[in-house]
Amino acid sequence: IAQPTTNTLNNYTVTVTKNSNGCKSTDQVFILQNITTSQAFAGNDLVLTCSTQSVQIGSPAEPGNSYLWSPATGLNNAASAQPLANKPGTYTLTVTNLVNSCTTNDVVNVRIDTLKPVANAGLDKSLNCAVKSLIIGTPAISGNTYSWQSAPGLSNNAIAQPAVNVTGTYSLTVTKNATGCTSNDAVTISIDTIRPIANAGEDQTFGCPYESLTVGTSALPNMSYTWLNALGLSENNVAQPTTETAGTFVLAVVNRVNYCKSAPDTVVINPRNCECSFFVPTAFSPNNDGINDVIAPFKYCNDYRDFSFSIFNRWGELVFKSDDIINGWNGVFKSESQQVDSYIWTLEYFDVVYNTKRFEKGVFTLLK
Repeated sequence: IAQPTTNTLNNYTVTVTKNSNGCKSTDQVFILQNITTSQAFAGNDLVLTCSTQSVQIGSPAEPGNSYLWSPATGLNNAASAQPLANKPGTYTLTVTNLVNSCTTNDVVNVRIDTLKPVANAGLDKSLNCAVKSLIIGTPAISGNTYSWQSAPGLSNNAIAQPAVNVTGTYSLTVTKNATGCTSNDAVTISIDTIRPIANAGEDQTFGCPYESLTVGTSALPNMSYTWLNALGLSENNVAQPTTETAGTFVLAVVNRVNYCKSAPDTVVINPRNCECSFFVPTAFSPNNDGINDVIAPFKYCNDYRDFSFSIFNRWGELVFKSDDIINGWNGVFKSESQQVDSYIWTLEYFDVVYNTKRFEKGVFTLLK
């Protein structure tokens, strides 16, 4: 036939014969092959970050080619050799040779890393009388940078854990260097320097009979108490010790929460000269029932010496005598229990306060 088709490269010869006279002529045609392709290169895999919100993919265009990306979503121009991608995904590039329509393909992966770093400014804290400076923040993490705002009292506003000595709210910004992603946190620094009040109590004077006195006032929670000149006090580290000694006592109080110390307070305990005296019951019953089985004086003072206690029956006979106030009479004389009757007692002693020898007497009844 005059125009056959072919799909094979070759050198073809055609012979044409004129049917009326048998004359012939020939010609040749050369069929060549053009399957040249342009290499598709979609570029290296890339990452979207907080600071890099779009990336350029692909490689520079070559003349005679057309370019087509799929999918087109997320690209600013799907027909460009080097479009901008602002969404993560896998993008396929098809390059077509405009002369022979041959195509090649390549893919590029665009992933995203917008994970924020952890910002931890630490727990709120308080300055006090003992703590003049505090460390805020938490330990640094490699790959992050740190920036503190409102930082007049900070030792360094570009480290993870600066020292602070001024009250206020301090804001921390942490930046992940690889991605530019940031996060924020804040810490508040307050101050507690309220000093406690020491109250050593009202000045007092010993009464008669001479008994111990309590100084100070009731203890408050979280307070520690120290009496600075404690000689004569029952204890030196309680809020309300007792004393049997006249003198001037000074109290200081420390708040165990903020370590603030009070101004000292003073209490004066005045002495009183009391005439020494004793009391002897008016009756006793030595029947071995454990109640009032012994008769002895009760003292109202300690300022005495040379004590003597004696008991006489109605005939003036001495039935008991003791130089020890603790040693009383049990109603027995000459190994016999004495009868119900009235008895005379006498006391002799030396009053140290008044430097005087004293004598007292009285009557009591022995009961059964």
